[in-house]
Amino acid sequence: MATLVPFLMIGLACVGIFFGCNLFEPAADYLGRNMKDGVKGATINAVGSSLPELFTTLILLFLYRDMDGFSGGVATTAGSAVFNAVLIPACAILAVTMWARATDTIEVSRKVLLRDGIFVIIAEVVLIIFLGHHTMYWWMGAALLGIYLLYFGALMWGGWSIDDDDDDDDDDEEEDLVPGALVGDLLTALKGGDVGLDTPRAWGFLMGGVSLVGLFCFVLSEATVQLAETWDVPLFLTTVIFAAAATSVPDTILSVKDALKGNYDDAVANAIGSNIFDVCISLGLPLTIYGIVVGPVDLAAHADEGVQVIRWVMLGFTVVVLAMFFPGKVGKKAGLAMLAMYGSWVLYIAYRTVAA
Repeated sequence: MATLVPFLMIGLACVGIFFGCNLFEPAADYLGRNMKDGVKGATINAVGSSLPELFTTLILLFLYRDMDGFSGGVATTAGSAVFNAVLIPACAILAVTMWARATDTIEVSRKVLLRDGIFVIIAEVVLIIFLGHHTMYWWMGAALLGIYLLYFGALMWGGWSIDDDDDDDDDDEEEDLVPGALVGDLLTALKGGDVGLDTPRAWGFLMGGVSLVGLFCFVLSEATVQLAETWDVPLFLTTVIFAAAATSVPDTILSVKDALKGNYDDAVANAIGSNIFDVCISLGLPLTIYGIVVGPVDLAAHADEGVQVIRWVMLGFTVVVLAMFFPGKVGKKAGLAMLAMYGSWVLYIAYRTVAA
C-alpha cells in the first residue's frame, strides 16, 4: 500500500499534465502559425511542453533540498533529455510508419538537424563540464541560460513567415471574450476537441495549460520523494525514470501529433529543442536562482555517482540519434532501435534501484 500511493499520484500527475497539454497544443498551433517549419516545434512547442521539467526541478531543488533535491532536479532534466532524445523520435516514427502507415520513412531537414543538433550538443557538453566540478555556482546556471539565448536568437533569425494574409485578417476580427463561451471552449480543449481561437483566447489557453501543468508537477515531485523514501533509494533513481517520463508527456504528444500531420521537422525539432530547454532553462534557471538566494551547490555532498552516469548517457544517446537521422530518411527499424536503447536504459536504472 505504501508503494501504491506514490504510483497513483504519478498516474494522476500524468493525466493532469496530459490535460494541460490539450490546452497548450491548440494555443501553440495558433500563436506559432506564422513560424517556418521546424521553428515552431523548437520554440513554442518545446518551451511549453518542457515547462513540467522546469517546475519539477524548481520544486525539488527548493522544497526538497534536504533530501538531495539537486540530484533529483538533475535527474529529472537529464532523464527527460534521455527520454526526449530516443523515445519521442521513436514514438513519432512508429506512429507514422506502423500505426497510421502513412509512409515507410520520414524525412527531416538537415538544416533543422544541424541547427538544433549543434546547440544541444554544446549545452550537454557544457553541463558535463560543470557537473565535473566539486561545486556549482550561480554563474554556471547563467552560462546555460546564455546558451539558450543564443539558440533562441538563431531560431528567430529569419524564423517567421509573413506571406499569410488570412492570419492577419483573423487577428483583426477577434471576438469579445464571453465568460460562458470561454469556459465551454476550455472544457472542449481539455477533452482534446477542436476550438476556434483568436489571440486573447490562445494566450488564455496557454496560461491555463501552464498552470495546470505546474499544479500536477507538485503532485509528481511529492510522489517521487515518497517513492524514494519507501524504497530507501536515492531520490535521483525515482526521478530519472518516473519524473522524467511524466514530465515528457507533453513533448511526446505534440511530436506524435505533428508527425501524423506530416510536420516531421517540427516533430523532431520539438524533441531536440526540448532537450536544449531542459538543460539550459529547466536546470540553468533554478541553479542560477538557487546560487544567488541560497548559495553554491556542493556536488560532493549532493550528487550521487549515478548523476555522473546520466550526463554521459544523455550525450551519447543524443549523438547516436542525430547520426541516425542525418542521412535524411529514417524508418521503423530506426524507431525500434531507439526503443531498444531506451529499454536498456530503463533496465540499467532498475538494476541500480535493486542494488541500492
